[in-house]
Amino acid sequence: MTAVDPSFIRYLAAKRSIDDQALNRRVWDVVWSHLGSGEPGRPLRILEIGAGIGTMIERILEWTRLQVASYTALDSQPGLLAEAEVRLRAWAAHRGWGAEAEQEGRLGLQGDRRSVGVEFLTMEVVDALEGGAVEGPWDLVLAHAVLDLLDLERTVAPLVARAAPGGILHFTLNFDGASVFAPPVEAELEARLERAYHATMDERRAGGRPTGGSRTGRLLFGALTAAGAEILAGGASDWVVFPRQGAYAEDEAMFLAAILDTVEEALRGRSGISSGELNSWLAARRGHLARGQLSYIAHQLDFAARRPG
Repeated sequence: MTAVDPSFIRYLAAKRSIDDQALNRRVWDVVWSHLGSGEPGRPLRILEIGAGIGTMIERILEWTRLQVASYTALDSQPGLLAEAEVRLRAWAAHRGWGAEAEQEGRLGLQGDRRSVGVEFLTMEVVDALEGGAVEGPWDLVLAHAVLDLLDLERTVAPLVARAAPGGILHFTLNFDGASVFAPPVEAELEARLERAYHATMDERRAGGRPTGGSRTGRLLFGALTAAGAEILAGGASDWVVFPRQGAYAEDEAMFLAAILDTVEEALRGRSGISSGELNSWLAARRGHLARGQLSYIAHQLDFAARRPG
């Protein structure tokens, strides 16, 4: 199994509460108003791409009345899916649910007269779509905070095609072109840093092809429509993280530290931003974080769409 950096797992876990606050609840409610809860003999069929450590599975079980489901959690990193199984077992134990391995790569969750079978599938998303591993049809297709890392042309239309007629697609936390830190520092430097940081997203390649990049959110309007989907709802799902009376809630400080590390990794050695400028900015921002003064906003969009039929 490919090892996963423990700090990345900690970041994904810390992000759970921040994502909970960011998710657009109006869009969420539209999604679940179009879905049943599943029943014996007719489970709700759910596919999630980029499932990570399973936080969306936890969230659905906590936020909805889902009764019976067959859930396929797809991710390219087996270490993340292994952590998802560990977390789901702990989630179930905390609530007095059963969690049994049905077979290798499958976990059955039962409790409160509810039953959800989870299959953990390790594959690259495009490979899974082009190779027929996730044919469906699916009642619900999920992509949470992942489409900006993927080639939209090779991802969105195949996902729409794999939804059942009348099936729902829920694409959440799609980055859309704004990374804001406060309090203000040198305005001209901050603007250049933001442009350079977003440019690293736009230059990123997956299999030699461009990914969704820094404007994934707005691109999804056209991508979903071109794929034949009907957009049911859309709305902002911004990360907005800020201190309260000089302190951060839950894992927010860890999350903010990870964001600063990500910016540093992306911009270190990049032309147009000198080491001195980057070091100065990072020192200021890490000082703000240590003193409980740093705030951060990332603009993102959520979508609910339906395959006609």
